[in-house]
Amino acid sequence: LRTRFLISMLVITAGLTTTSFLLVQRSVQTHVRQSIAINLRDSVSAFQDFRHERETMLTNDVALMAALPITRSIMSNSDPLTIQDASRDVWRIASFDLFVLVNESGKVVALHTNTPGFTREAAQKYFEQSLEEDRGESSHWWLGEHHLYQTFIQPVYRGTRTEGTLLGFLVVGYEINGR
Repeated sequence: LRTRFLISMLVITAGLTTTSFLLVQRSVQTHVRQSIAINLRDSVSAFQDFRHERETMLTNDVALMAALPITRSIMSNSDPLTIQDASRDVWRIASFDLFVLVNESGKVVALHTNTPGFTREAAQKYFEQSLEEDRGESSHWWLGEHHLYQTFIQPVYRGTRTEGTLLGFLVVGYEINGR
């Protein structure tokens, strides 16, 4: 009789202990999942805010670069070789990974990159696509010779944007790599 009583007490204790562990485990799992979901949502929101701020800053940089007198002066010239040569120093000072000047008719007249392989033909193709597919986004993605660039396009005017003459476009890009 005592043995039966002891065995039944052990079985009841083991059952209650197992049930308690399972309930605690489920509660901890639920809490951890909720915590991960909240942290993930916060991280995505922070990344989107950072990306938006970065794109706003880069868009402003390109607008400033397009409004510089040296850029306007370079784009006033109609000779592509002169534009290519004159824009080299501006590209080096500005330190963009990709620097493209396009004339008012939409032809690429200057191209500078930090990494070789991205061609004028690729720049021409992506520039035309960017203008055709412009959905109000501040940046576009260009891929050439295994190099991915986030690019920003800005018109270059002689005079003001509303009253001036379109000289062409400035395209700058930042290579997306393992940095």
